[in-house]
Amino acid sequence: MNVFRRLVLERFDITFACLFGVTVACLGLLVFSRSPLLLMAVPLVALVLVELLLRVFLSVIGGRHYMYRIRPYFLVDDARTGYRFRRNINSERIEFLLFEKYAFAPGTSPSDELNTNKKQRIQFSTNSIGLRGAPIREQAPRLRVLCSGGSTTAGQGVHDNETWPRQLQQTMERDGYDVEVVNAGVYGFDSSQELENLRGLLPHLKPDLLILHQGWNEEFNFSSLDLGRRFKPGEIRNYYEKYFYFSNRSRGFPGWMLSLALLRRHFGRLRILGKRMSFTAIDRWSVLQSREYILAWLQNIREIEKLCRAHGVELWMVRYPGLVSFGDSAEDLKAYIDGSRLTYWHAMYQAIARERVNQFLDLLLPSVPVIDGTLPFTARGEARLALFSDEIHLTPLGESLLGACVADALINRLQASERGDTKDSVNSSSGDRERIPIGIESQAGRNSQELAALIARLRAQLKAQDSEGSDEIPTDMYTTY
Repeated sequence: MNVFRRLVLERFDITFACLFGVTVACLGLLVFSRSPLLLMAVPLVALVLVELLLRVFLSVIGGRHYMYRIRPYFLVDDARTGYRFRRNINSERIEFLLFEKYAFAPGTSPSDELNTNKKQRIQFSTNSIGLRGAPIREQAPRLRVLCSGGSTTAGQGVHDNETWPRQLQQTMERDGYDVEVVNAGVYGFDSSQELENLRGLLPHLKPDLLILHQGWNEEFNFSSLDLGRRFKPGEIRNYYEKYFYFSNRSRGFPGWMLSLALLRRHFGRLRILGKRMSFTAIDRWSVLQSREYILAWLQNIREIEKLCRAHGVELWMVRYPGLVSFGDSAEDLKAYIDGSRLTYWHAMYQAIARERVNQFLDLLLPSVPVIDGTLPFTARGEARLALFSDEIHLTPLGESLLGACVADALINRLQASERGDTKDSVNSSSGDRERIPIGIESQAGRNSQELAALIARLRAQLKAQDSEGSDEIPTDMYTTY
């Protein structure tokens, strides 16, 4: 795996240059001795030969399923949403090596030996419609809740029964409620992808309540498109375009040519992640002053609200916890940096990005109920680190706290209802609730004075350091997704 990572994932520019250069030289000498006119065809033939050599090399060191060392097995392309979870997955029954981070607990280095690799995996399954967890119940429950979001909803590095949607269901069942909670989270999904996903799920599943957790991926989606310069609201991209190339739709690009795909990935990561999106690059901080992605997010929430009204579904959102927060003490911030992958600049960026999400959610009240998922996360310093596997994803303990918090909010709502029927008590007011007011467009994405002053001060510090970013990319999860 180390050889594979160095030659294919980390320094494919050198690998490609060597393979292509040697192939061109050999072909050139062979062809020139026979017909100099054929030299023009040498680069194209060389490219085909390099592709064949690369695939033979990968199959030798990676086996028949070598492609799943490069892209996740769990994700497949989808015409509507860009990509989705593969249907009917069971991580315990996959009889070949897996290497995607979704299949393992945080900090695990997947083994190249199959039996060990299988033992290392978390329990991860999807049902017949590609949603994480158990099959949808044939007999409708009294109350069906649909949870939508990205990896923080799908659950990263935790077993099926440890995700917060599953914890929500278990908590309510212990209190005697006939409830089914469906986990529609998909890794990396932004609100545009969720909107398209919900167009199909709401009429199919007929939930009583939709709970959205959104925000983190809105910023990443915007930043990864050249810091918003190539951002197109509502654009749906597949996995390669979104996390391999960091590009817009690439219909004309021959993605089936693995050598070209890997080469494009390498230079895309250097330019976008290493330079543009480095937390020490001054321009990256301009994203936190942009209103564009917040306004695009608001438009998607409006469309989701319309869908919910059309299908008689009540809409709630979650204010999600994060490791760092706006206003953390210097002592707490140091503990988080020392105990995680965060650097000072990454931590400050994360805290401000999260505060922008919080300020936006405040605008949606009271039109959309917002569950404060941060309430049980009162631990500070080192105790807080036990709740997070990184700056945004939760450990099993953190997932349990969030699931119980959402359950408390839902149970309180049910108990406060004048009706005895749990089904009606949730969605009876969905049609009566005030619509999201048009006027909030003028406020959405505008930072508070305190937040704006902090961003300006941090940018001035970076300018004084004459920082232009770093070529070092510490992880595939370099920022929020």
